Amino acid sequence: MLLFGIPQKKSREINAVMVCPGGFTSEECDQFLTTRSSVDFSANGLLLQKLAHLIDGVNSNLYGFILTDLITSGIYTHTPLEPSPWQVALGSDPLTSLRKLTCLVCLTPCTSYEGGEIYFEPSGTARSQEKGDVLVFPAYYVYRFSPLLQGTYQILVSWACGPAFR
Repeated sequence: MLLFGIPQKKSREINAVMVCPGGFTSEECDQFLTTRSSVDFSANGLLLQKLAHLIDGVNSNLYGFILTDLITSGIYTHTPLEPSPWQVALGSDPLTSLRKLTCLVCLTPCTSYEGGEIYFEPSGTARSQEKGDVLVFPAYYVYRFSPLLQGTYQILVSWACGPAFR
C-alpha cells in the first residue's frame, strides 16, 4: 500500500530523513506563495490538511511518534550568501519541547537558484529539493542550508508536535 508514494513499512527508523518527491504540485506551492500566510487556515486549509496527512503517513511508517498538532511557522526566503547557522527545532522551553518532526516544503523550482542544499549532522548528508518536495525528519536533527550562490530559495516550515520526549 502506498500513501503519497510512501511505501508502508512496519520497522521504526527514528533516525531517517524522508523525502517525499512531489508532495505538492507546482500550483499548490504557488498558492502558498501567493497568500504569503501559510498559517492562514482559511486561505490554505486544504493544503495544510494535505500536509498533515502526508506527515501522518510518514510518521506511521517510519517514526511512530505520538502526534497531536501541526504548527506552521511560515515561509522562509533564503537569499544569496546569507549565512545559515546550524539549527535544531527541538528545544527545552514549553513550546519547542513538543516538536517531534520538522517538515520543509520546497516552494521554489531548483532551476531558480544555485546552492541551498540541506546538510544534516552528524552524517553530513546533503539533500537538494525540487519544487513541491517535502522533507520530514526528527526535530532533534541538527541541520543547516548551504549558502545560495544565486537566486532565491523559499520553503514552508512546519512542525508536527506531540507530548514531550521522555
